[in-house]
Amino acid sequence: MAMAEGARITPIDHPATLKECGACHMAFQPQMLPARSWEALMKDLANHFNENAQLDAATAADIAAYLVANAADAK
Repeated sequence: MAMAEGARITPIDHPATLKECGACHMAFQPQMLPARSWEALMKDLANHFNENAQLDAATAADIAAYLVANAADAK
């Protein structure tokens, strides 16, 4: 997916995403994927690229909401 000319990917400002995702890999900005991709990733954290990245339900829901609300195709 190409970004519009002059478009910028904003830094992550969500503490749970930075902490939990960034503990194992670079925390990717929500704008890197469409909402459907974030939803799919967050629904199967027990098999997150062959790793168990499960989180408590509240934290997972918080991160998923942030990622979907700020996804590449978010309005």
